[in-house]
Amino acid sequence: MKLNQAVAAISLLALAGCAVNPVTGKKDLVTMSEQQEISLGRQSHEQILKEYPRYKDERLQRYVNQVGQALAKSSHRSNLKFTFTVVDSPQINAFALPGGYVYVTRGIMAYMNSEAELAGVLGHEIGHVTARHGVRQQSAQTLTGLLGMAVAVGTKGQYNDLIGTASQALVSGYGRDHELEADRLGAEYLARTGRDPEQMIEVVGVLKDQEVFDRDVAKAEGREPRAYHGLFASHPDNDRRLQEVVRAAKKYASESPTVDDGRDRYLKLLDGMVFGDSLEQGVLRNNTFYHGPLNFKVNAPKNWAIQNSPSKLVFVREGQDGYMELSSQPIGQARSPAEFIASLLKLSRAGGGRDISANGMRGYQQVAKVEKLPWGQPGNILFTVFFRDKTAWLFVSAAKEAGQFQAMTREFNAISQSMNTLSSRDRANAAPRTIKLQRVSRGDTYERLAASSSLESYKVEQLRLINGVYPDGEPRAGELVKVIK
Repeated sequence: MKLNQAVAAISLLALAGCAVNPVTGKKDLVTMSEQQEISLGRQSHEQILKEYPRYKDERLQRYVNQVGQALAKSSHRSNLKFTFTVVDSPQINAFALPGGYVYVTRGIMAYMNSEAELAGVLGHEIGHVTARHGVRQQSAQTLTGLLGMAVAVGTKGQYNDLIGTASQALVSGYGRDHELEADRLGAEYLARTGRDPEQMIEVVGVLKDQEVFDRDVAKAEGREPRAYHGLFASHPDNDRRLQEVVRAAKKYASESPTVDDGRDRYLKLLDGMVFGDSLEQGVLRNNTFYHGPLNFKVNAPKNWAIQNSPSKLVFVREGQDGYMELSSQPIGQARSPAEFIASLLKLSRAGGGRDISANGMRGYQQVAKVEKLPWGQPGNILFTVFFRDKTAWLFVSAAKEAGQFQAMTREFNAISQSMNTLSSRDRANAAPRTIKLQRVSRGDTYERLAASSSLESYKVEQLRLINGVYPDGEPRAGELVKVIK
């Protein structure tokens, strides 16, 4: 394709892809029709539910859908068929797909304290859909890809790096302007449904407090902090642009706004909801990970943090100088753990390793040199595999510094060889934590309420966070508060 042909193709795409933005009334450059957008959302919805299953509480699902549908009917795309789903994840997140698919995790719901705050989160995500942020992002990615191709043809590729950088900057996220627009639209939809748009600032503040807390904990645990994607760097109390766009939504307010923020109604629906890891995902107690359905436990020393994910268990040493991960795989055609390691490392046969056993499991262990450790440089990795039934349990272990590897092998082995099946007592430990409601008595403090909590660390801070009074608030006599049992 010659340069003029490529540019012509892009010009045709631009002409064909201009559509009126439902929010602004102006034309946006998009590469898919509304029907294509809906189809994309439907297909992606099926994939999302494979990774994040629906939370098994139909009463809560109906409630969230009811709140969401009321907001959607007052939105700029009331013609869309919106779908609202609570997903079974401890992550503190909410997100939306093109075509009207909106998700909230049970993790983020634990930090909300009223129906109005939930509506703020849903309104923000509806705003992303109505403004077609996902579609515009996808269209920008398509266009910059074609533009990069055209420039490469015309310049023999000399500007490829420049175009790639610009493309990445354009499509690497919604960005502050789109997130601010979603907050503005969410506040407008709150006002149109008789709610106080200021709740948007309130809910952003609650989530920002949680982000600040998690950032400090993540630093101590040697992991990346987790944050709701809609948050900015500053606290909403100091964010002038956020305050301006939210307060501008008051012009849409009803003459008789709803006074009740739905606090008690919302809290009662959370009573008994799983907090943190679930039974199906496995739970962490005192640095021991228990998985009931898979019938195993594994322990790490106190100087190691354990992080659970859908596909593997990750262990990070204090100071981030040691790393392990555990995953399960089919044994396949391997007749022994040694053959499994040989196949994994693409060796003609195993050699240089050793047979090991632990808690009735036979295994094999071998060191291999790799070109890239988790920190980027070459080095050694210790592969340890145990066979149990028809499953291979694979531990992959590495030290940041070459000189630490041999000394750290003792800790690697202590973790891998702690793996065992569950006893009846272990199964009791594998039960998940849940949210319970408690009526505050006179004289109660979060320090006192935390004393009976099943939380292991940062008890007071976590109770204040989930009750929206972080960092130093106290409960009032007679009010309902959330505790963790």
